[in-house]
Amino acid sequence: TPLITDIVAPGDGSVTLTLGGAPGETYILETTTNSIASAIWQPAATNTVGTNGVWQFTETQATKFPQRFYRLELAP
Repeated sequence: TPLITDIVAPGDGSVTLTLGGAPGETYILETTTNSIASAIWQPAATNTVGTNGVWQFTETQATKFPQRFYRLELAP
């Protein structure tokens, strides 16, 4: 099961997410500004997890939104 294991906001307007998943699997990180059930999720990045099962993603646009939600999905 893919998951977001850590979120760090260093105060410079960015947010770094540490993502975990099965080594060698490809995942899509999606984001939305609304957490309601009918929210429209947009892809932010796609990556294949390395042998350690970890992927780090830095969101440099974090301060452009009053709130931001993330989810990690296994790519089809």
